[in-house]
Amino acid sequence: MDNLKSILISTAIFLTALAIVCSFPLVSNWNQDQISKITNKNNFCFAVVGDTNNNIAAFSKLADSLNKNCSFIVINGNLVSYGTNEEYYLALNQIKKINLPAIVVIGDHEILSGSKLIFEEIFGETYFSFNNSNNLFVILDNSLGYVDAKQYNWLKNELNKNYENKIVIMHAPWRDMNISPNGKNLEELFKTKNVSLVISTRANRYTNFSKDRVNYLIVGSSGGITNESFSYAKVCINHNNIKIDNIEFDKENKIEQLFNTLIWPGLIFGYKILLIGIVTYLGLEFLKHQRRN
Repeated sequence: MDNLKSILISTAIFLTALAIVCSFPLVSNWNQDQISKITNKNNFCFAVVGDTNNNIAAFSKLADSLNKNCSFIVINGNLVSYGTNEEYYLALNQIKKINLPAIVVIGDHEILSGSKLIFEEIFGETYFSFNNSNNLFVILDNSLGYVDAKQYNWLKNELNKNYENKIVIMHAPWRDMNISPNGKNLEELFKTKNVSLVISTRANRYTNFSKDRVNYLIVGSSGGITNESFSYAKVCINHNNIKIDNIEFDKENKIEQLFNTLIWPGLIFGYKILLIGIVTYLGLEFLKHQRRN
């Protein structure tokens, strides 16, 4: 019994140390750091990745498929499944293997269980803008399913800027934002402010169409649950000419998808449950010993 207690105490100490290490931010201001690495060009391509949900198997194949001629990639929300520090450790290690500047947009999975704070610690502001040559990129936060009044007013001011192309990127499709008073106005705003391209995801199906001279792109899944093949979009810009290609790179059955996006990410922080169990057991044993004495 004493040997068992010694093993459990040693295990508890190790798991506690692991939990402490994982509680520290991995990096800070990731997105701004990545933006600073993008080379300004008039003629360039970038990739847009949909839901990945920490599907490591799919992400490895995605990294092999990505065209290295792209200037940067945008991971358009749901990088992780549960939003834990442990998942971000794994996800960032996967992103670094691509060896391209990578901008991460906040999605609904990044706000689970209050994990928006973790996202902000690592990636910085959840909505922001940057430019590449004469192209303005506006990143929105609609992780709650809407754009609030403060962000909406900021968006209008950003879109007043004079650029050849204005590209708006957000996780949830604008047409799914009916619960927001401002969501209904977004399409009209994109039209009147001469937005060139609006990019979203989460629909798990690739869609590309134009309306009122605005191009709309909905990126399919790049690792999350879907009935389709995994894919990403490659967007090439040459002045006011925008070319979009949907590139498929892998396909998994539903069992593989469930394991890779839900079960495996859940297990990687399951050690915390084990730690609680060990501490509870040792605490009860200590109380029993005290009563005997």
